Amino acid sequence: MTRTLKIEDIYELRQAGDPRVSPDGRRVAFVVTSADREKDRLVTRLWVAPLDGSGEAVQWTRGDEGESSPRWSPDGRQLAFLAARGEGAKPQVYLLGDAAGEARRLTDLPGGVADLAWSPDGGRLALIGIVEPEQDESEAAKAKPIEVRHLIYKLDGAGFLGERRTHLFVVDAATGDARQLTSGDFSAGSPAWSPDGRTLAFSASMHEDRDLDLASHLFTIPATGGEPRRIVGGEWVAGLPLWASPDTVVFLGSPNRLALLDAIYAVPAEGGEPRSLLEGFDRNVMPGHSAYPGGPPALHPDGDKVLFCARIGGCTHVFQQRLDGAGAPELVLGGVETVVGGLSVSPSGAAVIVSDPATPADVFALDLAGKRAARITDLNADLLRDAEIARPEIRRFQAPDGLDLEGYVWGAEPGNPKPLLLNVHGGPHNAWTPALGSFEFHHQEFVAAGWCVLALNPRGSDGYGEAFMRGVIGGWGENDQPDFLAAIDQLVDERVADPDRLALTGYSYGGFMSLWLAGRTDRFKAVVPGGVVSNLASQYGTSDFGPHFETEFQAEPHLDREKYIRMSPVTYVAEMTAPMLILHGQADDRCDLGQAEEVFGALRKMKREVEMVIYPGGSHLFVLAGRPSHQVDYQQRLLAWVREHVPATAATPGSPTPVPSG
Repeated sequence: MTRTLKIEDIYELRQAGDPRVSPDGRRVAFVVTSADREKDRLVTRLWVAPLDGSGEAVQWTRGDEGESSPRWSPDGRQLAFLAARGEGAKPQVYLLGDAAGEARRLTDLPGGVADLAWSPDGGRLALIGIVEPEQDESEAAKAKPIEVRHLIYKLDGAGFLGERRTHLFVVDAATGDARQLTSGDFSAGSPAWSPDGRTLAFSASMHEDRDLDLASHLFTIPATGGEPRRIVGGEWVAGLPLWASPDTVVFLGSPNRLALLDAIYAVPAEGGEPRSLLEGFDRNVMPGHSAYPGGPPALHPDGDKVLFCARIGGCTHVFQQRLDGAGAPELVLGGVETVVGGLSVSPSGAAVIVSDPATPADVFALDLAGKRAARITDLNADLLRDAEIARPEIRRFQAPDGLDLEGYVWGAEPGNPKPLLLNVHGGPHNAWTPALGSFEFHHQEFVAAGWCVLALNPRGSDGYGEAFMRGVIGGWGENDQPDFLAAIDQLVDERVADPDRLALTGYSYGGFMSLWLAGRTDRFKAVVPGGVVSNLASQYGTSDFGPHFETEFQAEPHLDREKYIRMSPVTYVAEMTAPMLILHGQADDRCDLGQAEEVFGALRKMKREVEMVIYPGGSHLFVLAGRPSHQVDYQQRLLAWVREHVPATAATPGSPTPVPSG
């Protein structure tokens, strides 16, 4: 007997990430994220599985606060990882032997550790340590005024940065003795060892006015200490360095912040002009981070190629490219339903994290020669065994100007018009995927209740080339509104969707677009925007990234006020008549809570049907990484609001009347 996958099942969901293949290719370590219902938090644990699938995956760690960043020593005998153990503790490096057991704490950096990398000989580790003033918990210290002189003074999920910085350290793997290599009013990241272990490459922004241009440069520094040497500078946005040889560093980046696509470049280790390895490859290289799939680039075992992830449509695939840049990138792993969310390569093996419509995130062994993957974990076998999973259908649409669009539809039955939920993705340069993820569990309940769901990738979405991504630059809302309405019209014409029973939701940019469409058309019977942007001028001034949104609008509010007013949904709040539920994190520094309050206040003043729900402590990504209870509550409220305000049955069953585009 089957059952519907429920929003509440988020509590039972387990998702794999950050795979790391051992040097001998026999095992893969990875992180499993799950919910602790009792403590109402997400926890991370380290697991290890045989890469050949010959045995079961085994959980290696069980710390109270969770563990992350597994990294094998070069001889494969030790597994280093990060953990914060003890009340109020900061993340430190711990070492495990070659089997599950008690870990040995290696470091004791006052601010904690954010990243780590083994030296080639296994005798040292490079660390990114958090450096901050000694904490003063007195009331006087807490009341001390915060001095701000630069734009980058807060970060969503971290709050005010103050004097907190990250710097490069080298620690002895036996004794734990640490030496700080960089210091100053900047932050370092992404350490990478040269093949001989004498030099480290890292990313940092040390130049004046770095808060204005967001350029990120690459440096090298002797592993014993010394002056950093810039090898990539200027307007480049560079990161994730990787030594391809003793005299060449490969990195991920773009020539300037106006470029929307990241690519792979190579630069001499002594510095020079970077050269592209992906000339003419009109897709985005995806290194993988919160809310975005992909995995960090890695060297191919044969030493003459680099492996990387790139978005193709709504999916993320693995490619390989020659280090001399010759020829086109070659597909290693892909498919119309394949979303790669992690990549690891060792001299003797490779692994990926794969999601698809029936797989939230599992570990697969990657056969580089055969260009295929074999599943080695099934973390949600019990959860999904009896679940009837609604799978999306990939659909093609056409915008009024002739632009081809793509999207996913769940629950469609042509000839049987159903109520439709339009779900708008964030970014705006993200993209919907067909994969089963925790933030889309409500899709399953909507389908079970007789709905269909449309997740469109309109112009501006990633995965369709840079020109497509630029489709909303300078025209948020204005340029992509026709895409959404045209897709709905097509589904209405096909008698998939009932035009009298349409609902609308979206998060982040999707929240912006939900408000925009609510103010520009009366087609939707219920609207649920989350993590919203309503006033682009105030967003510019309050977001942790606000002043840099001017690259999206091609204007700044103090120089082109009219444009910001025209593109702000709050301008059209008087035309928002659909019942609206606004969902927002209280500690959201990306889209400030005031963005939600502006709309709520205006709608309530006009006595419209509106409700606002604020999630205490919720950062912008609380819907993915916050309290499990908040994640569940968010989706349950969305489901309940829409079903309450959209008629359960058609006004004239079986013969809906088309409604013209707004």
